[in-house]
Amino acid sequence: MDIQTFACTDKGGRDHNEDYFGYYWDDPAGCWVVADGLGGHASGEIASRLVTEAVIEKSGSWTAFSDEEIVHILTDINESLISAQNALPSYKGMKSTVVAVFMENGLLKYIHAGDSRLYYFKQNYLCARTKDHSLSQKAVDSGEIDYEDIRFHEDRNIVLKVMGLKNLNLSGMTGTVMPEPGDAFLLCTDGFWEYIYEAEMTRELSKADDPRQWLMGMLELRQARAPANNDNFTAVCCMVK
Repeated sequence: MDIQTFACTDKGGRDHNEDYFGYYWDDPAGCWVVADGLGGHASGEIASRLVTEAVIEKSGSWTAFSDEEIVHILTDINESLISAQNALPSYKGMKSTVVAVFMENGLLKYIHAGDSRLYYFKQNYLCARTKDHSLSQKAVDSGEIDYEDIRFHEDRNIVLKVMGLKNLNLSGMTGTVMPEPGDAFLLCTDGFWEYIYEAEMTRELSKADDPRQWLMGMLELRQARAPANNDNFTAVCCMVK
């Protein structure tokens, strides 16, 4: 089994980019991470980079990608981020979303906190998507708004669970997929998915021969819709071959 990856990150219409991503694939193991920093210019950039690089580094020495070990390691990283908040006054409020995928011996596991998402496709069919930890998602759950209205909800940028919060409980925030050739998955920040609907992700995937084509098709849609002051955006596209 092989996994092909193509990724991009951009500041969008903002002055700086608080998103960060990283990945590796060394058959049969791999890790893909996307993070969206919160807390302002310096601290947001540092938070997302710290989280991403720590997940990548620590995953390389894991003995197994069990749910328990994933939660344990991410909890340790969260404690490190909290410690870093106290290093300098400008770091005090820094936090970050995270979505991370781990692959080992034919099994794919994932975990997330915040509103950065994982989409998983089987044979061009969306079979799994992470559920945002946000006020707008709570509005969906309560029946106040429809799912598609998350993109336009007034509280869409208010996240409830992110790395950097004290006593963050990551239990129950993992998932598992059995990947097969022909599958694909996408990790992205809210600055990306806000402008691209799931049906369009699937359509562009069905036309693509590789992850680069898939991502470029979606980027054209985003460019046509995003306003001048659009948010940072990051996307990591993967295809299982």
